[in-house]
Amino acid sequence: LVVLYQFTPLKIEWIGMIVIGLYVAIYALLFFRRVELTDGAS
Repeated sequence: LVVLYQFTPLKIEWIGMIVIGLYVAIYALLFFRRVELTDGAS
């Protein structure tokens, strides 16, 4: 962990990856929920 703090660019990229991963997960959840709702309606 101490080594990671020395490389700030690497840390910024890691945080960016986490943020992108969260966005992808949220979009996937919304998409699957919409599919479930449409299937339930029909």
